[in-house]
Amino acid sequence: MKIDSIHGVPEGATGIGLLTMSTYAQGHGNYAKGSHRLSIGRTTPKDHGDPKDRYFVGAPRGNTILIEDVTTTGKSVLGQIDKIKRLGDVNIVAVIGLTNRMERRDDRTTVKEAVEATGALYFEMSKGPELLKLSYARAPFPEAITAHIEREFEQYGIEPLQLR
Repeated sequence: MKIDSIHGVPEGATGIGLLTMSTYAQGHGNYAKGSHRLSIGRTTPKDHGDPKDRYFVGAPRGNTILIEDVTTTGKSVLGQIDKIKRLGDVNIVAVIGLTNRMERRDDRTTVKEAVEATGALYFEMSKGPELLKLSYARAPFPEAITAHIEREFEQYGIEPLQLR
């Protein structure tokens, strides 16, 4: 599948999206001035000018991949998907979360389920609980912090997390 845009969800993944799209574009034989678009999402909509620029500087186009630094409930990703779909001819094919915190949403679904309900695929490059376990194994956290993390995952996590 041809990818036309790689877009970082504002604010956290804007730089990653720009860098990834730039690197992706340079790796193609048709790379030239104007051949690929770098897009930046706005967190606060602009109230004047072209409607296509209301939420974007250089709106994504065609088959688009969204990148998010950390996914928790997916609220920012889903909001960005909604804004991009309003552009019309943009097809969000995938969302890549650099780290998935593995938390339940208020409706008891996961971020993966919520994203995939929009028609896009969801991929995570790492999972918060796995990173916490690796970190704890190398240098255990103080007891109060360990207990707090475990309580938080018991309350909000897809699964409880046991570090000890």
